[in-house]
Amino acid sequence: MIKARIDAVGSYIGENEVSTRDLLANAHFDRFDKPFDLVESALGISSVRQVQGSIRPGDIAIKAAESALAKSEISNTEIDAVFYCGMTSDYTEPSTAHKIADELGINAPFCWDQADACHGLSTGLITANALIRNGQIRNALVCTGERASKGTDFITDQYNKDILTERDINDTIGAFTVGDAGGAFIVSQSDNEEGIEFINTECDSRQRKLCYVDWEDSSFAMKMGLICSRTIKLVSHMLPKTLNSLGWERNDIDFMLPHQVGKRPFDIYLNSLFKLPSEKSIATYKDMGNLTSASIAVSWDLLESAGRLKKKDKMFIVSTGSGIVASQMGITL
Repeated sequence: MIKARIDAVGSYIGENEVSTRDLLANAHFDRFDKPFDLVESALGISSVRQVQGSIRPGDIAIKAAESALAKSEISNTEIDAVFYCGMTSDYTEPSTAHKIADELGINAPFCWDQADACHGLSTGLITANALIRNGQIRNALVCTGERASKGTDFITDQYNKDILTERDINDTIGAFTVGDAGGAFIVSQSDNEEGIEFINTECDSRQRKLCYVDWEDSSFAMKMGLICSRTIKLVSHMLPKTLNSLGWERNDIDFMLPHQVGKRPFDIYLNSLFKLPSEKSIATYKDMGNLTSASIAVSWDLLESAGRLKKKDKMFIVSTGSGIVASQMGITL
């Protein structure tokens, strides 16, 4: 039976490390009698990563894709599909995927953008998996690039213009937790035990107003406490079905990679839901912040670069995003 396997992973992380204390100082949170370490103490995020200059999301995705292609057995001429999965694109038209394909010398019959908030890259993997399994494509580039710091700058400006006030802190504090990054997967056919074993996806669209960005209306909300608790509840509800369909026990999992938005959700996933030791994951939130749709790829790439992954390892991905949406994916390396 044909499966889809992850042939290579690449990532790109913003060059500048900016402390969350400095971000809150830039927004003058002291006038609200709020400490500058509010994000660090509440969410465990001490710094975020930001890119330099005017680099666009598509350019960030290209850097991540170049990293993945450099490690891949698949050449650019063998790529049948390019899916760009970032929250923001470079243009209204054409799709940013066309820019990425052109810059990388890829001539693919499938080339489009698909956004799904922080879950976007996983949505691209789900699409690539389906097309590979039914024989429509052999190899896909699934990538994202996120310039989340533009949102941070926008919210900071709103505070400094007194458009936002102390009463808006709970709804906007998440804007000071996000970082800039890109991620990319080369996905290809597998006819052996390697590959994506099972994907379980669920949504609760009633929660869509907990986290949203509406540029048309200049409105923003990221209710961290509520969206985290309801996302964790959804992930917990899904887990028994996923493990049963995979035929895995929790202790069969070699690595669990969740989307990371802060210390408490990460600890709940690792310690309470999965009951795994810390060495079976990697924490990136403290020094990089919430890397939005790139977070899973960055975590995977860091594990691989550290030499911690090996053939036949069982990888369990917990990907989530506003909406809310959650997917769980079991992969044999």
